[in-house]
Amino acid sequence: MINSIDLTRLHNANYLQFQKDFLEIISRNNPTVLQIETNYNGLSDKINELEDLFKKVLANPIFQELLVLDESRDYAVNVIYYATLAYSYH
Repeated sequence: MINSIDLTRLHNANYLQFQKDFLEIISRNNPTVLQIETNYNGLSDKINELEDLFKKVLANPIFQELLVLDESRDYAVNVIYYATLAYSYH
């Protein structure tokens, strides 16, 4: 059970996960019965907006270029390894 938590100390991903878990707990207990449906909907909208913004920050515009460079690096390392291995048998 959470007695208190300092939300300002949470990093972005942790804060977002905490809020999503909080909304899940409320939704399991029926916000209409708790008479907080309007507040629940407002918080849910803000959390969805925050999640969309967070996903955009994580998206790297040069991701495909990085994948190509990673493959080239891996190929170069393999070539060096097998050339060294071949010279060791010579």
